[in-house]
Amino acid sequence: MEHHQPSSSSTNGSPPTSVGQDASGAQLDREELAQLVEAHTRSGEFKSAAFWMEKILAMEAGLPLRRRLPELASYIKILTSAGSWQAIITFISRHDLSLAHLVFACFHVNALYKREMYAEIVNLPLGYLVSPSETHLISQTLFDYWLQNRWQDVPFIGADPAVAIHVELNAEKGDEVDQRLDTFAAENNCESRLLLLLTRTYLIVQNRPAAAGCLRHWSVWIFLLFY
Repeated sequence: MEHHQPSSSSTNGSPPTSVGQDASGAQLDREELAQLVEAHTRSGEFKSAAFWMEKILAMEAGLPLRRRLPELASYIKILTSAGSWQAIITFISRHDLSLAHLVFACFHVNALYKREMYAEIVNLPLGYLVSPSETHLISQTLFDYWLQNRWQDVPFIGADPAVAIHVELNAEKGDEVDQRLDTFAAENNCESRLLLLLTRTYLIVQNRPAAAGCLRHWSVWIFLLFY
């Protein structure tokens, strides 16, 4: 993972000095760090924002990976804004995050696309990630048929059976983490973005039927979102 140096000044003039030293100090420091992340993000200083976000992740290093997924998604979003494509690829691959949620698959494919690593994209095991989500945004009457035929002509590769079973057993669908990630995906249009990236990738590798399937589902998704 790339480490980003902070800018010469922060919103309060100096960085926190007692990160994680005790319970009360750690809580205060996390709030200060979150304020620094937000401030640098608002001002477009994404590498500095990533640096301070790494401090928050370090404070939560003792938590199970699944509980940290929403914060990891925010971190990777900042890295995306910073254009740190290799850092994203390395981080997601190291922790198998593409298998955790559609959010990470979208960020992973985007970073690979930016690095022109098209063969890696078409070989990602993304198939089983396609499941009903974000339904609260869409009219159910229009959605029923589409769900039953969702992405059926998109040539996804399935995950290794052992890996897929392990991920499903640890997914805890419907829990707070999953709900936060679904909300994050909806707010950032992750599914439509992923479909568009796959459309472009399949056109580049000259798989026109696959590109047409992705584009067809992308068009339906956009229509349903704005119906």
